[in-house]
Amino acid sequence: MEKILDIINGWIEVFANNPYVTVIGFVVGIAGFLYALYIARRDRKIKLLRHQLFNSNLIESGKTLYPKLEVTYNGRKLDNFSIAKIRIYNDGTEVIHPQDIAPNDPIQIKISNDSIELLESALVYSSNSLNDFQIQQVEKNVIQVNFD
Repeated sequence: MEKILDIINGWIEVFANNPYVTVIGFVVGIAGFLYALYIARRDRKIKLLRHQLFNSNLIESGKTLYPKLEVTYNGRKLDNFSIAKIRIYNDGTEVIHPQDIAPNDPIQIKISNDSIELLESALVYSSNSLNDFQIQQVEKNVIQVNFD
């Protein structure tokens, strides 16, 4: 038994005094730590609803880049006209269910500036029809977002 312990101690001394083994151990330790961070981030469960706003101002104070362009809505000439596209998406790793949204605080798009009038809203694109994504104008400048 004593001979086996002497052999093990001899190997430990060889590895402990070898600078290559120390460097390799350090590199493997750092790589293992970085891999553990990657796995922890990848497997993190999070629900994260995000949005992006894209706005195109076609007419402002009656001036436009297109002098022959005249925009009317319901027969009324518009001196200011913008088109806004809002992209709503789940940037998390978990599915967002309708019950995750508080019934007393639904997802809404609100125009807080009273000088701006929302003329019309439309759903342009949905990446998955099974989500049953819907928008509905519930007040003058408020659109409610619903999904299944």
